[in-house]
Amino acid sequence: EGRNNLKKNKPSESLMPIEDAKVVKGIVDFYGLGDNFPKEQLLTTSSAANKIHFVSKAVGEMLGADTKSQLKVIHAGVKVFEKNPTKNGVFEYRLRQEGVPFLLPYMGKRTVRLCKEDFVALLHKRALLMDALQGGAK
Repeated sequence: EGRNNLKKNKPSESLMPIEDAKVVKGIVDFYGLGDNFPKEQLLTTSSAANKIHFVSKAVGEMLGADTKSQLKVIHAGVKVFEKNPTKNGVFEYRLRQEGVPFLLPYMGKRTVRLCKEDFVALLHKRALLMDALQGGAK
């Protein structure tokens, strides 16, 4: 019962455009998202942009038209990025697994294409050096 009270008292989060253009630019540059990637469909629930959602064009337009904040959105879109707590000195945002199918068509960086033999070897060995790949991975 106490757990339900916490959920009821939690302030509602609504999706909004990402305020800091540097965040979007950093994501686009790091993951090599092409010019045709719909950046306006990336939304967040806070000004800190800890989690970034990808919504359909229609949902994005509907939320953008709600200037009086009359809509109470419980959930929309797919979480595609979240701040990486470890960062490892690489990049601030990590790609979430559930976002891959939506972003992969736009990605020009951070992807590897393997031939069947190399993919099977990767499944068996769980790790491979790029030099060990037979099929000339791209």
